[in-house]
Amino acid sequence: MPGIGTNPPGNIGSYYLDPSSVVEDVSDLIFTLTPIDTPLWHLCGDAAAQVVFPYHQWQLRALTTYQDNAAFDGFGYTFTSPSRLPRRALNVLQIQNKDIRVTRTQQDIQHYGISNMKADQIKVKLTELKTDMEHTAMQGTFASGATGTARRMVGLLQAITSNQTSFTNNSAVTFTESLYNSLLEREWNIGGEPHDTLVDGRTKRWISQTFTGGGSRIVDAQSARYVQTISEYESDFGTQSIHLSRNMPSAAVGGITQRSIVWVDKSHLNKAWLTSPKVEMAAKIADSEDLIAVTEWTLEFGDPGAHFFARDLTL
Repeated sequence: MPGIGTNPPGNIGSYYLDPSSVVEDVSDLIFTLTPIDTPLWHLCGDAAAQVVFPYHQWQLRALTTYQDNAAFDGFGYTFTSPSRLPRRALNVLQIQNKDIRVTRTQQDIQHYGISNMKADQIKVKLTELKTDMEHTAMQGTFASGATGTARRMVGLLQAITSNQTSFTNNSAVTFTESLYNSLLEREWNIGGEPHDTLVDGRTKRWISQTFTGGGSRIVDAQSARYVQTISEYESDFGTQSIHLSRNMPSAAVGGITQRSIVWVDKSHLNKAWLTSPKVEMAAKIADSEDLIAVTEWTLEFGDPGAHFFARDLTL
């Protein structure tokens, strides 16, 4: 431990380290550096239908719009078969859990900063479970499940691979405000209306430093504050809320870090539950209290075309 020495010879009466009688000074504060934010989780609603089967389905429909449509006086009726009937989308339910074990001794003795060890560990494990769910919702890869293989839901990025732009072959396409708006225009042209953008930390800084919105930075003279961040961006295609996400993938190609961005329409996003997160007691098999935090759920991503994914961008 830094700064604590031993009692040197011939220095009687001076304090260094006396492990036998001195009361230790330990703060009741516990500092945690672990990142626990879950932006995609908070963008997802809870409006999905009640799940009753391990494979959750919902319906999608696209309409025929903006056609030339005119008829002459006294026109005759012609009818075609029903068109634009709904189609189904599917995601599989995934079971996620955290084990919790607190020995009888650990529960009964006193701890600095922890009044109840079991309650503390339940809180810690549920927090960890929530970050696991955030990661799965963003980057999960589909697996239908088989003997000895867990079911795995498809995450948002995998679900919208058919509606993405990839700047591949190490093309080193620089992410700019103009490109950002061009991609928004592309999404608007196909009917999408996303209003939330998720980016990693470096891309968020890039947006704040290089996007101007056709204007200039403003200094608030009254508060003497210089605003150097952009969290809301007014585009020609609606206001975009810019969210920091720790789960945006990046890749090093040819010594260049390529970034990813995802635009989402949160009206299409829901958490679909078979079992919402809960903590259950396990059978007693040791001198401890054993519990399991468990949930079974999937991401309902609506129409994949409502979201948009751009990858392999350089800054």
